[in-house]
Amino acid sequence: MRAPKRITHGPKPSLEPTLELVKGFGKLIREAREAAGLDHDELGRRINEKTSVLKKLEAQKMRPDNKLAGKLQYALKIKLLEPISAVEVPQNLKSRPSPLKGLTLEDYVKRTKDTEEAAT
Repeated sequence: MRAPKRITHGPKPSLEPTLELVKGFGKLIREAREAAGLDHDELGRRINEKTSVLKKLEAQKMRPDNKLAGKLQYALKIKLLEPISAVEVPQNLKSRPSPLKGLTLEDYVKRTKDTEEAAT
């Protein structure tokens, strides 16, 4: 009788993405492929991807996942992924303290009733 296989779990992936695609990645892929003298079929064989996927990437009708982007970076010697840049949130979109913070639902209902009664 065989011993049951042990399931091992690797490190948990981060929920926060740390890399993003560069702008104009499709044009960058096409130019690098052409500069290397490769057609879609040859590049597809080298990185084990379908030519239709490569054509969609170049037309930017599809975004590569990090694994595919890594294969393209290695094969074409280009940089497709970069660290996420810090985006400044405009002041008007930043969260404001709620005037209801710390209130229970009962407190809110009482406050609403008091306001309605004062208005009439």
